[in-house]
Amino acid sequence: MLGRLMVLVLVGVGLGTVLAMAAGPALSAVIYTTSPRDPVVLLGVLIALLVAAALSSWRPVRRGLRVNPVSALRCE
Repeated sequence: MLGRLMVLVLVGVGLGTVLAMAAGPALSAVIYTTSPRDPVVLLGVLIALLVAAALSSWRPVRRGLRVNPVSALRCE
């Protein structure tokens, strides 16, 4: 389950990176201290998003794994 969630996050981060690269020239007027295509900043944001997504999905996945499938089906 966690693997499926991380695949979705990686797809979103990939699309976001492509869009950030495309919007770089438009954002250069707003960003003064760094380049819009700075690899260190992009890598830092990528790592922060991956860690945040993994931590936020860890607890629901663990809780879902503890539930007995038969009792979950009987509730519905």
